[in-house]
Amino acid sequence: MKSIWASLRAKFAYNDALHHYRIGRSEIADERARAVLRIDPDHQGALWISGLLAIDAKDCDGASTRFERLSTLDPTNPEVWLSLGNVHRERGQLEESACAYRRALKCDTRCARAHGNLGAVMNELGNHKAAIDCHRQAIALDGTLSRDHFNLAVAYRDAGDLRAAADCYRAALRIDTEFAEAHHNLGAILRDLGDRDGAIASFREALKADPQHASAKHLLASLTGPTNSMPPIDYVTNLFDNFASRFDDHMLHRLAYATPQHCRAMVDRLRGAGQTFANAIDLGCGTGLSGERFRDIADFLCGIDVSPKMIALARKKKIYDATEVAEVCNYLESTPQKFGLFIAADVVVYFGDLSRFLRGIGAAASPQALVVFSTEKHDGTGYVLRDTGRYAHAPPAVISWSRKAGFTVLAHEKATIRRQTGEPVIGFIYALRFEGS
Repeated sequence: MKSIWASLRAKFAYNDALHHYRIGRSEIADERARAVLRIDPDHQGALWISGLLAIDAKDCDGASTRFERLSTLDPTNPEVWLSLGNVHRERGQLEESACAYRRALKCDTRCARAHGNLGAVMNELGNHKAAIDCHRQAIALDGTLSRDHFNLAVAYRDAGDLRAAADCYRAALRIDTEFAEAHHNLGAILRDLGDRDGAIASFREALKADPQHASAKHLLASLTGPTNSMPPIDYVTNLFDNFASRFDDHMLHRLAYATPQHCRAMVDRLRGAGQTFANAIDLGCGTGLSGERFRDIADFLCGIDVSPKMIALARKKKIYDATEVAEVCNYLESTPQKFGLFIAADVVVYFGDLSRFLRGIGAAASPQALVVFSTEKHDGTGYVLRDTGRYAHAPPAVISWSRKAGFTVLAHEKATIRRQTGEPVIGFIYALRFEGS
């Protein structure tokens, strides 16, 4: 049994920790909470404070330890399971997160936050119907939160019901008229539904609410011009982070994505019989759809992508010998490694002017390195930013940039690279050989 003196010390330290936590002095609060836990490892208040501070500090291991302990001490408290679910979700442990949110709902079936959080996780897991049901339950219990309507819209969008998604984004905006991300997402939906004027208006509203919103700037430019030379890095990162959980299914089943196959077929026609590549790199590798096609002819295969969530999914597939989260041009300009094969399927559609991209490849290329990449077809001159937010390139411009960067163009062939709104997207597959030293 703890002495009276120890109990008093714990009580005073906890009150001090709580005071500093409430006024935002996190370091002192954490120090005082740890002092309590040294005296009484099961002090629930100190475990709460220490766990919440660990979440704020992105210390998922520390937070998990605290809330796991709390779940054994106070298993009927839904807040414990909510916090534990949040920690699991932050760590990317989606199944464990869903289990924790379900435990919260066993403690309190009317906990709107648990329904909403479970819905968000189910959507990330690809179960859009379950996600929609959860979000609708959360809204039925408390419809005053714009975030719940927003998350329901995301679930409808990912399930392919764009009109229902638009209605839910509008519901979120009726609650919070300055919700920049809701304006932005509504704009993207309206663009896909063919309402160009509505999309422009929504992107402008997003920029009123958040003048630095990178995606809204880029997509507004894609609809109104003029064409910029490349999108903001934040736009591409956020685009693919948000797309990661449904990327493979969407690309393969909805868009009939065929670019990796076309790239591999061109490389097979150009490489010698039985030739493999000592070092190959998949630029903008995403979840590894291209890497899977080239794995058998690369002794060492590296995957680079700007999206952390895409890289996390690629790592789970164990396709690559090495992966890195990096912007492609920055990586190429800084890496000391040399590569004999460069793959860039559906990557240069996020660049306008290709000069820097091709110079970067040249800087990282072994002599006679082979480069294969895809573009979308543009019948004019140079390049153009389309209303999809992607760039299309005219072949004469691509050939000119390639030659200036020290490459010989071995082939360029027209191909259907995917479908968009049911229609084929025509592009080109290029193969280059690096002639530098």
